[in-house]
Amino acid sequence: MLWSNKTIDLFHDRCREDIVYVDATGSIVKKAKGKTSPFYVYEMVVRNPFKGSSPVPVATYITNDHTTASYPFSLVLMQSMAYHFCGVSLQELLSRYYSICRQNYHLAMHVFGLMTQATTMSELDEVVTSAVVVFSSSHSDRNVGKHFENLQGLLTNSAQSNLDDSTIVEDCVTHRVDMERWKQRKQNRRGVYVTPINKPFVFRQHKKNLMQNTKTAKAPAPLQKQVPGSKRQGKTRSIFIHIKMTEHAEDDAQGGKVDASSELIALWKKKDTEVVVSVVPTQIRGNSFTIRHSDMRTLRPHQWLTGEIIECLFHIHAHKCELGTRIYILNHYTAGVILFGEREEVRRHTLSKIHFDSYGAIVSFVHVDGIHWTFLYINAEESTVYLADPARNSAEQAESDNAAKKFRDYFKMRRTCCSKTDWVDIKWKGGVMKHPVQQDGNSCGVVVCMMAKEVMEVFPKTPTMAFGTTKKEMAHQRKVLAMEILTASVFDKEVNCAMCAGIKPPGSVPHHTHTDWIQCDSCFRWCHTQCLHMDQKSLEEAQVGDWVCSLCNK
Repeated sequence: MLWSNKTIDLFHDRCREDIVYVDATGSIVKKAKGKTSPFYVYEMVVRNPFKGSSPVPVATYITNDHTTASYPFSLVLMQSMAYHFCGVSLQELLSRYYSICRQNYHLAMHVFGLMTQATTMSELDEVVTSAVVVFSSSHSDRNVGKHFENLQGLLTNSAQSNLDDSTIVEDCVTHRVDMERWKQRKQNRRGVYVTPINKPFVFRQHKKNLMQNTKTAKAPAPLQKQVPGSKRQGKTRSIFIHIKMTEHAEDDAQGGKVDASSELIALWKKKDTEVVVSVVPTQIRGNSFTIRHSDMRTLRPHQWLTGEIIECLFHIHAHKCELGTRIYILNHYTAGVILFGEREEVRRHTLSKIHFDSYGAIVSFVHVDGIHWTFLYINAEESTVYLADPARNSAEQAESDNAAKKFRDYFKMRRTCCSKTDWVDIKWKGGVMKHPVQQDGNSCGVVVCMMAKEVMEVFPKTPTMAFGTTKKEMAHQRKVLAMEILTASVFDKEVNCAMCAGIKPPGSVPHHTHTDWIQCDSCFRWCHTQCLHMDQKSLEEAQVGDWVCSLCNK
């Protein structure tokens, strides 16, 4: 929605005694196949005070929702939006936006032209996201440069594209359509309102000394989508960009990679926190494991591994062996319920959406008596269930036989409860695999991970396990497993919150565009202030002084 101070005054004066008109402008473009609705440009006009003169436009509105509810041409509504999203009046917000664009007027106008040319929400979202980062940042860094180059590419592509007359649909008033065609041909434009750029814009980076001994800088807060890249104070929504960098972070900004081994050692030295250190995708699309610092520290020598760490490593090994569609990784809690749970509890874990016939095997693990991990392997081709105990256990055959009986009953229960016949006719039997045994009292989880790795590497054959289990070898394997979790992570600490691992805080309103972030002055991780439960006083203290996250505070 585009306003100016003069048009606001004119609108306020005229709407008291006259009618306000809203009408579409420009030509009508066909809906592209497979894409969303086209964008409509509307003008709000008022009657000219001088009789016989043309109506005066006071506002422009762009939307792809052609419904009455989508017209926010109310000054009261605009004021409420300004107060709600930015905490300031509409006039102050307009002044703030003017201060942003006046120094980069030509770039701002071309970016606005890109918005008017967008034909889908994804295209508009890409332009808005990059524009927010570029215009709201008071200094240049890798993130700003990346989004500036993205805008540059979009502008260049737009300049090279010519309008196809076949995309024009004749309206009932053919004169208007013909006039628009003539205007576009004469001015050689892709869109009526946008002129192609003659040469690329120049991205001027600040010198290196700008990053030294600098605390914070203020910049106007945009109304559109907020992205990580700033500290934001709660009430006024002002943006504070911290550009103090340590020597280590400076090297990383220049392209150097921080040694993952050194990062792991540093994480292990800290006391337990709930900061996210890794996010690993699972074999189920859209799902992932969120590994927190406290979980990662269980991989230290002489510690018991958590179930989340073991199951995460199962998925990493399956991905490396490309077995995502051949071996199903059963959740360790569900496996425990099937083997040790009551019948009513088992009925709540039918896995009705899983088609076991599509897989050749199941791998999982269970927690025995709350103190010991054992490896579970079900091979459909061999009709065999293995319950391998990392410790020396003479009753392993009997326990595998009992596990086979439990899974026979489980598959029959699935047929009764949800009409699933997967593996119901297989005559399951228990089996024993030869494997190394642990030599201490806390490496059962590590041995389980090694068993799963050996099984996946030779699947569908039966593995011959010969890995070492001495204390020294187990300590080495713990470090290797921890490194695998860190290197397999898709977590981006410059984009995702270090507390919830998301871009939006949990429980946030879907269309709420403003999010408060704060950055650690030591490790440069970003956190939602909502996830930290920060009050206004804490935000004000963070504005004037250093703020460190719980990980760096240990």
